[in-house]
Amino acid sequence: MEFTLTEAQQDLSGLTRSVVTELVTNDRLRELDAAEDRFDAILWNALASAGVLGAALPESVGGDGFGVLEQCSILAELGRGVAAVPFLTSIVGSAAAIAEFGSDQQRDEWASAAAAGEKILTAALAEEYNDDPAHPVTRAEKTADGWRIDGAKITVDSAPLADLFLVPAITEDGVAVFLVEPPTRACASPGNRPRISRVRPWSSSIRCRFRPIVFSGRLPKDPTSRHGSSKEFSSVPAPTSTGCSIRH
Repeated sequence: MEFTLTEAQQDLSGLTRSVVTELVTNDRLRELDAAEDRFDAILWNALASAGVLGAALPESVGGDGFGVLEQCSILAELGRGVAAVPFLTSIVGSAAAIAEFGSDQQRDEWASAAAAGEKILTAALAEEYNDDPAHPVTRAEKTADGWRIDGAKITVDSAPLADLFLVPAITEDGVAVFLVEPPTRACASPGNRPRISRVRPWSSSIRCRFRPIVFSGRLPKDPTSRHGSSKEFSSVPAPTSTGCSIRH
């Protein structure tokens, strides 16, 4: 077996290390430790400008078309520098899934924006009494005016920062993933209706430290979705901060 890193993997590793080394100092880490949300926006923007965020995403969303091993090369350097950025959840776990399974519109709106560092995505997978994201307890039901989704997700990585949540839920046709877009940067009020989209099943593993997020509400129809297609997400507005309830 050949374990030697490819030239692309070495280049991405070196590029990531140089950006992290320049920006992630001890003083910067202390500053981030004292912040409410431990997110290094300066580093995130620098990684986007250097092409690191999109490197291992498909060319269809503005990436360079590299794969999981290149993602690992990037992740190793981010971990080495204790970088406070959501590369694993936003790029590896979320943008890559939308790039593969989403509609053209969803790729343009979310995956391309994530690759450019303009939007942060996250996957709401874990449930309090369920350790298998492929078989969620959260339910989604089709209604006359769209979808209704009910459930609670815990330990959602980067939840206070997220522009979009990927939420697996069980439907009458099996497990699907819904794109849940927060209507505001604050806890959603009863007047804010979530917007929903649906997708082919997928799973991932994440870890974090947040209180449960409750998804409960009627979700309007997505006029661009073609329900029944196996390669497509459906889109919905929902919560943006942890411990936030959406009830409609």
